[in-house]
Amino acid sequence: MLTLENVQKKYGDFHALQGIDLEIPDGSVFALPGPNGSGKTTLLKILLGLVAPEKGAEIRLNGKEIHSESCRRSIVYMPQVPAFLPHLKVRELVGLVQGIRQQQPIRADEIIQDLGIGTFWNRRLGDLSGGMRQKVNILQALMFDFELAVLDEPTASLDPGIAYYLKALIHKLAGSGRTVLFTSHIMAEVEELAMHMALLVNGRVHVVDSPREFIHKSGADSLEQAVLEYWKDSYAN
Repeated sequence: MLTLENVQKKYGDFHALQGIDLEIPDGSVFALPGPNGSGKTTLLKILLGLVAPEKGAEIRLNGKEIHSESCRRSIVYMPQVPAFLPHLKVRELVGLVQGIRQQQPIRADEIIQDLGIGTFWNRRLGDLSGGMRQKVNILQALMFDFELAVLDEPTASLDPGIAYYLKALIHKLAGSGRTVLFTSHIMAEVEELAMHMALLVNGRVHVVDSPREFIHKSGADSLEQAVLEYWKDSYAN
């Protein structure tokens, strides 16, 4: 289980995160939906050790401090827009990532075959189309075994075929006990993918529920409608 307690982050007088408390169960697909500027990216950067939270925060993955060496090796990350070195070939990038992590990939062959990456295995990343680079992005993140996968807007730049493949792979990995945490501002994607969600707005968690239960409680027809109704009622009060 991933647990977050009192996670705060300030940039000067701006409170990007205001005391986040969450429990994310093992083997779940957990969404962090919210509008732009809600604190989603800041929270991901804290989980990945790229940004330090304010003092007093505690973040643990299966009981271990998340930034410990053992935990870092059990976390993988898929950015929304990968900043690949353009002069590297695909095979060189995969080798570089493998060397940095000091781990053997367990599902590289499967993903390479499923996404047809072998057809451009020896091409430079700077010469690839956007769709090809996103296939490599999926490979570099999910070819390793992991306890927690952190995905930032995972389908935002994907064509329908690749998006369908990634969603199926996410569900498959969660079914084998892996935890997938993803951000999104697309409610239809959250409704389709997530088992649980925490609605994040202005650095605060407003709702923790399953998308299905939240829709049912609201009496709405979709998650998008349920969220809109929630905010309308909140502003009215």
